[in-house]
Amino acid sequence: MPELKVEIDGRLLPLTSCYWIQSAPCGCVVSLTTTAKLKGKTVKVLATAEQAHAHLVPSKRERDDDNRRGFTWGLVAKTRYHDEIAKSWECDQHQRAAS
Repeated sequence: MPELKVEIDGRLLPLTSCYWIQSAPCGCVVSLTTTAKLKGKTVKVLATAEQAHAHLVPSKRERDDDNRRGFTWGLVAKTRYHDEIAKSWECDQHQRAAS
């Protein structure tokens, strides 16, 4: 199977070097998944936001609720995630509320 590539910020990257992240309307990251999952002896590729969402949230009703509430999915390079996003799963508002 040929390697899938994606363009992020003007760079062409292998899909496997990316994560799907789900964000709340406030910007908080609420979930994360890789772009490929090993299922038995086959690899299941999560090439679209809809596939990633269905992988993490099997219930269509819950996915529809997520969409209605304004949750979004985005593809990010793993390096960017680890360098910038991993540190900020909660926005300032939610960090203060937890204190």
